[in-house]
Amino acid sequence: MSNIELLREQWLWNREVRSIFLFIVFLSGVICTLFLYSSMGPNAIAAGFLTFILIGTIIGCIYGYVGKKVLKLKKSLDYPDGEIGEGLMQIGNIQSPGFIIMNENELVLVPLVGNRLFIPFSDIQSVRETWNMYGKGFLWKRTFLISAPQNRRIAFALGPSLANRWRIRLLRGGGQHV
Repeated sequence: MSNIELLREQWLWNREVRSIFLFIVFLSGVICTLFLYSSMGPNAIAAGFLTFILIGTIIGCIYGYVGKKVLKLKKSLDYPDGEIGEGLMQIGNIQSPGFIIMNENELVLVPLVGNRLFIPFSDIQSVRETWNMYGKGFLWKRTFLISAPQNRRIAFALGPSLANRWRIRLLRGGGQHV
């Protein structure tokens, strides 16, 4: 895999993506300050640069905290039989980063917030693949919307390489592709 393909598999709470995000915010602040300096003078530093840096730092800290919690959750997982994927999931009204584990006969959703959800393949009525999750679009991610009888809306988003492999297994597991 190339570096770009590896980056497409990452989430904003991962350190590499967060570093790129903070660099872009810093660069945007510098560019904004340079454009505003001719009309605002020294006040452009406060208006442009500090605003971008403050917003970027707050967002970076939030995702840094989430990233630490995700790493802690990953260390606590013990599923030797299944394939583990990191992603964003929605179970009912709760949306959370976490891990999706595909075992031989079931799908296990392990969110950072909330309880684990075990979905046997035989309970899956339909599987729909899309680029967004209930209104939230993702760049380079694939989302699976699952219809199962006992649960509310269930969705999870994965990186493209893992999603390509899992699509086939989800369909073989009993769900119809819609």
